[in-house]
Amino acid sequence: LEARCIYTYIGGVLVAMNPFTWLEIYGPEAAKRYTHVSRLDVPPHVFAVAEEAFRSMTDEEESQCIIISGESGAGKTEASKQIQSYLSIVSAGKGSKEVERVKKVF
Repeated sequence: LEARCIYTYIGGVLVAMNPFTWLEIYGPEAAKRYTHVSRLDVPPHVFAVAEEAFRSMTDEEESQCIIISGESGAGKTEASKQIQSYLSIVSAGKGSKEVERVKKVF
């Protein structure tokens, strides 16, 4: 945890470890690192997965599904909150037409 690396990839799957403490690896500044960037060009992060889904919804107009699984206390709820947070950050300021278009795809 000293390096704050709680994420890794196994193939196309993001694996996360619950650090049981708040890490300053989320928020608008962190989201900017992942916006318009391939998940392979940035460190593993839940924002990279959210970015990939968001781009598929906006650029290719394809519905997306992100599966979050794990045992009780594994951080599933926090992961889903961070995905929703990322989607709200990157869609903010896009204008109501863009938001409505993503909602229809989503």
